[in-house]
Amino acid sequence: MKTKGITVWEKHAEKFVLAIAFVAAIGFTAVQFIGEPNAVSIPAGRIAPADIDQVLQERAEQLLALLRDDAPAGVEIPYPTLGFDDLLAQRDRSLSPEAVLPPFQMALAPSVVGVGIGRNLELTVPVVPKPDRVAVGQYAEALADGVVERYPELQKRFADGDPHDLVYATVRARFDLAELRRQFFGEGQADSVRIPSSWFNDRPEHMVDVVIHREEQVDGQWSGLVTLEPIQGQDSVRGRISGKLFASLRDEVLALLGDPAYQLKVIQPKFYDTVSDDWTVPPWHETGVPVDDDAARIGVLRKRKTLAQQNVKRAELMDQLKRAGGSMDDDREDDPPGQGAGDRGGTGRRDPPGGGRRAPPGKGGGSGGFGAGGGQDTGRRQGGDRDPFEDKEKLIKRLKRQIQRIDRSITRTERDLLALGADPDAQESEIDPSAVLDSDEILVWGHDLTVKPGSSYRYRVTVSVYNPFFGKKLSLVEGQKNLAEAFVLNSPPSDWSKTVRIHPFSRVFVTSATKGGPGRHGFGRATVEVFLFYKGVQRMETFSVSPGAVIGGVRNGVDFGTRLFVLDIVEDLQSGDDRRRRGPGPGARRAVRVLLQDLDDPTRLEVRDPQAEKTDTDRRRLLGKVPAPTPRSL
Repeated sequence: MKTKGITVWEKHAEKFVLAIAFVAAIGFTAVQFIGEPNAVSIPAGRIAPADIDQVLQERAEQLLALLRDDAPAGVEIPYPTLGFDDLLAQRDRSLSPEAVLPPFQMALAPSVVGVGIGRNLELTVPVVPKPDRVAVGQYAEALADGVVERYPELQKRFADGDPHDLVYATVRARFDLAELRRQFFGEGQADSVRIPSSWFNDRPEHMVDVVIHREEQVDGQWSGLVTLEPIQGQDSVRGRISGKLFASLRDEVLALLGDPAYQLKVIQPKFYDTVSDDWTVPPWHETGVPVDDDAARIGVLRKRKTLAQQNVKRAELMDQLKRAGGSMDDDREDDPPGQGAGDRGGTGRRDPPGGGRRAPPGKGGGSGGFGAGGGQDTGRRQGGDRDPFEDKEKLIKRLKRQIQRIDRSITRTERDLLALGADPDAQESEIDPSAVLDSDEILVWGHDLTVKPGSSYRYRVTVSVYNPFFGKKLSLVEGQKNLAEAFVLNSPPSDWSKTVRIHPFSRVFVTSATKGGPGRHGFGRATVEVFLFYKGVQRMETFSVSPGAVIGGVRNGVDFGTRLFVLDIVEDLQSGDDRRRRGPGPGARRAVRVLLQDLDDPTRLEVRDPQAEKTDTDRRRLLGKVPAPTPRSL
């Protein structure tokens, strides 16, 4: 069939369209491989897509370099020309040919008071007094429940778990606040050279820090100077002032120290809560004795603590007596003949009704059986069973004797307090921090948890107070502008303390010894007391040891073992003191010495004097901490 009226273009239109599209596609594809059709223009020129990431990275590094603190300034701002000196020169310059007196003006420097010549004056620099009376106390404590969990450093120390026992030292010194005030307020100085009191908020007592240095004795030489850090949890501003210092930081620190309670926490830090609460540093404001009598001050605090412990113990014994059915007020109306108060040394105390001893077998009248006057043993039941009534009676009498003994101890302690000028009945009042800081002298201290038992140390103390010149450079003369840089003024370091040897948890005291030899059996024996602090309790056991035997052993499930053994027991041939001889006449024996040697260190040989160790102050102190044995319950 013929097509009529249709042109070639119409007949093949779709073919022409496809041909054109094909040619366009080939052309576009060819353009992608010729030149850089996707390049973009930037101020530095055209850039291809493959180079964009590198250019962006280079530009970013350039910007970061400009943002660093050490980058050069983009714009140099010239330092302004100071016109103050020129202004003064023009004002003081005479307009007439004749010389005139310099005009009076208000003071421009804070140190000048009233009307004077317009210039900065050199101010008097206060000298912080040197701490003195440095003393070191060492303690064995067990941390209370929950303390270790609050502080990461303690968690590291006790990573193995219980017990949370530790040995530590507290270093204290006296600081002269009255002298500090005299220095800051410039007593006896002209007003023009005094420090303006507004520079230190009228409070020179802004003690910023107490810095304690320690040295260890190794082979007879002092080495290893260490600056102790505050214990974790202690209030301190040391970390705040160790970096860059600004006016805002100054205001923040002074606001903290302006609170007397916070100030005391900085210079008199409390130790962690412990089980035995053995830590005692004498806060002078609590003693009620003259401030210049340090020995009496410490004595009062110790006696008051002893009295408190004795009263607690008496209350415990009274509670046990009450539970046993006894009373210290019982009379003796029903006591058998011969069992009155006179038989107890005239104490006047009476046993509970019917509490006298039963008649022994064959004593007293009455028929047989279990009657009071029977001939059978009333202390035992038939069949060998113990009589509960007799056990209860013995328990009550034992408790009464213990209460009487502790009553006598309380009386002695109260008498000692009166002799020291302190009221035994005075209740400890809450400390007034403001009154403490307003006193003439104050104790400052810090704690050392890094001591090692068996090592010897010495300590010194430096007190840092707020520097009133800090940030006042423009108000100081040229020669004193350097004073405005430091945040604190430091006192001279105190003298070194006495050498302190840190005692271990276990201590050994030889209290008696007998030398062997002809006519006497064996090689002699020594009586040794081993004190052990374990799980918050001070314990003591006595051991009888012969030469060659190791001191200690397991008692009641607790290991009192030591690494010391008795090497020998010898007479003290150099002793000429007759009081150290035993017995009269030419056969009297001289005092003896006990030689102890360490299993771990054969070169360590200790010579012990039993007579001296029996009266040793540390032994008596430790004995006072050993709990009294608890009476056996029914």
